[in-house]
Amino acid sequence: MIDKELINECKKGDLSNFKKIVELTSPYAFSVAFRMLGDEEKARDTVQDTLITIWEKIKRIKSAESYKTWLYRVVVNKCYDQIRKGNRKPEFRADDKSQNG
Repeated sequence: MIDKELINECKKGDLSNFKKIVELTSPYAFSVAFRMLGDEEKARDTVQDTLITIWEKIKRIKSAESYKTWLYRVVVNKCYDQIRKGNRKPEFRADDKSQNG
């Protein structure tokens, strides 16, 4: 899927090689996110958040072989964040002016 040289170049800050990684792996990430969330827009947003995180933390990856597993974990965690965000109830504030007395 992703070769060692591509990962190493990204670790050095090479954005053009990261673009290649995005092109190769975003369909997989979208597939995982869509299966978990069931919503195309939320899945796209989650993939975007995932790829930002991957870029910020790519120096931590140990090997090209572990990239797919790492990507999967990040996508799943971002999906759980999205699900939790959707399950929050609106905060009630006692000083809310819209409440009827």
